[in-house]
Amino acid sequence: MSEKKVPFMVIVLLLNLLLLIVCTSSTNEHSPNLEGPYLGQDLPGITSEIFAPGIISLGFHENGIIFSPDGKEIFYSMSDSQYSSKTFVQMKRKNGVWMPPEIAPFSGRYYDHSAFFSPDGNTLFFSSKRPVSNNESPKDDLDVWTIKKKGETWGEPVHLDGELNTEHNEQITSMAASGNIYLRTDYEGRGKWAIYVSRLVNGTYTAAEKLGPAVNQGYNEGNPCVSPDEQFLLFKSGRPGGYGDTDLYVSFKQNDGSWGDAINLGEEVNSPENELEPRLTPDGKYLFFTSFRKYDPSMFRGKSYTQLMELYTSPQNGYGTLYWTNAKIIEDLRPKELELP
Repeated sequence: MSEKKVPFMVIVLLLNLLLLIVCTSSTNEHSPNLEGPYLGQDLPGITSEIFAPGIISLGFHENGIIFSPDGKEIFYSMSDSQYSSKTFVQMKRKNGVWMPPEIAPFSGRYYDHSAFFSPDGNTLFFSSKRPVSNNESPKDDLDVWTIKKKGETWGEPVHLDGELNTEHNEQITSMAASGNIYLRTDYEGRGKWAIYVSRLVNGTYTAAEKLGPAVNQGYNEGNPCVSPDEQFLLFKSGRPGGYGDTDLYVSFKQNDGSWGDAINLGEEVNSPENELEPRLTPDGKYLFFTSFRKYDPSMFRGKSYTQLMELYTSPQNGYGTLYWTNAKIIEDLRPKELELP
């Protein structure tokens, strides 16, 4: 028997209520520490750690976090347990202090996915199922949208012109300094995902081109994150030989311009559960990602109902949780013949 889906507007209302509770808690308990580029969090080493537990990482499918190049804004997404809805959450930094999270002004009504900043920080790219025109219904597939910054606020989303958007899903997740967009699509049929690149040529995005077999092996590859110079590519894959369901991998650009064999990021990043949505900070120093890893329920020693609820509604409850680690782990995997000067 199929499960009955929760109406979308009910999900949005619940998400708004959740964010109100989070904002109140953050304002009362965390504001004194919400300073610095990473919300006052201690910087991680090579072993990955939960990012901002109790502030951003709450155990509610947080993923796809991005930081603006000027360090004044954060966007990430939250979704319901079945990923039937997805909403962008925004945090702003004012006078060096991060304000509580709130739903992004252009999100909350439609299924929005995978935002990222242009290199100059003045344009936000994202994928969405929102209708292309006011007299249409929401789309069944993801298209690419852009939104321009106007002073301290964001304008209205605009459907991207050109050849990139099709009747299939365009799930974009990364942009190089050149403007080239790396994305995940199902051009070969629904459920058959692969990683593509759309190139910026004379101000227009070309039809997406599939990357080679070193990256795409037919094992649910996706969530590409390219370095600004396009010398390495992070992505998720469920290929054999990993640590769990989907792991994070890196492929380095070879001297002939092709992508090299993918290298697993190892147990410092990957777990027996899903790892996905890799993101690099603008300075390239830290790697963020989402993990579905779980706590060991046999370790629970609580006595009260409140303690039990805290356990079930906290990071590592089996839903997506944000982690971060030092990006040095990527360079440590670079083949010696490809080492940068």
